[in-house]
Amino acid sequence: MESFSRGWSFLQQAWSMAFKDKDLIKPSIYALLVGMVVSIIGIIPIVISGFVFGTEGALGRGILVVFGALLVFVQFVVSYVFSAMTVYLIFGYVSDGDGRMDLLLGDYRTKKAASAGGKFEHEGYVWLYRRLPVAVPSGPGGDR
Repeated sequence: MESFSRGWSFLQQAWSMAFKDKDLIKPSIYALLVGMVVSIIGIIPIVISGFVFGTEGALGRGILVVFGALLVFVQFVVSYVFSAMTVYLIFGYVSDGDGRMDLLLGDYRTKKAASAGGKFEHEGYVWLYRRLPVAVPSGPGGDR
């Protein structure tokens, strides 16, 4: 019974956070929309290959399996990216009191504009690395 009350408390806290800062819920809504678009686009080649190759032979089934697996992988990537956005926003909300979507997307747009101007760097990794809460050991060699 105690785990049920803790779960209920967690759910109440999550809803209160979502209502206090509307940016926290945006990645989940975007994930639903992008997931629907990816599903619609991904179903098209599956249906076409089903009509062209049929479902009776091994070749037709193999092609359907490959397209289905590809669709599942793309859906996984979409959900992973938007889950990471949600985690970043919640981290910002807990640490700074405000999960800001404009900082998340604005930083990406700035990096993209800089790289489009001829400057090539591995900024995506640096951007992500700077935002991860990583414990740095102190002492010799502890600096990054």
